[in-house]
Amino acid sequence: MGGVLILFSIGYYFNGRAWAPFQLIQAATIMPFMLLGFQAKKIKIPVAKHVDSLVISFIGFVFVFYLSQFDRPLNLVSNTLQQNPLLFIVCGVMGIGSLFFLSISIGGWLSKILVFFGLESMILMGIHQEIRVLSGYLIQSFIYLSPVELLIVNLISIILLSVPIILFLNTFLPFFVGKE
Repeated sequence: MGGVLILFSIGYYFNGRAWAPFQLIQAATIMPFMLLGFQAKKIKIPVAKHVDSLVISFIGFVFVFYLSQFDRPLNLVSNTLQQNPLLFIVCGVMGIGSLFFLSISIGGWLSKILVFFGLESMILMGIHQEIRVLSGYLIQSFIYLSPVELLIVNLISIILLSVPIILFLNTFLPFFVGKE
């Protein structure tokens, strides 16, 4: 826990002031949020129905979406929301809670996909911006897309390209991603 708080402090201080490859500074900043996410799975919350969890999750996502509109998007580079670090932290915690309740309400193959990306979230955090920038640059070189269309293309690109990269790193370079 102490190491996580030290990493958070370093990341929080240097965010926007220094550059590091693969968003290492932002990765340090989100460590407490990831720790909170890992600890959330140990909490036994009695939920009567899956529908209840889905409703709670939806309300949380709407709340995070509403707050994020003030400083679109939530700004991980400056760790603020409306220049307020507390709102940034509240949105992060609310997002974790919403994902937690969403995961309670789903099952089957969709649950397995979320588990995969959850377990590989640190790798995904390190590569998603590079994939987004590259796919956006390549697509915009050939055709013009509206911001919403570009967002959809970027999301699909991140999902499709991150899986082989994650599998490659886990298979051939596990030491590089902290496994083994």
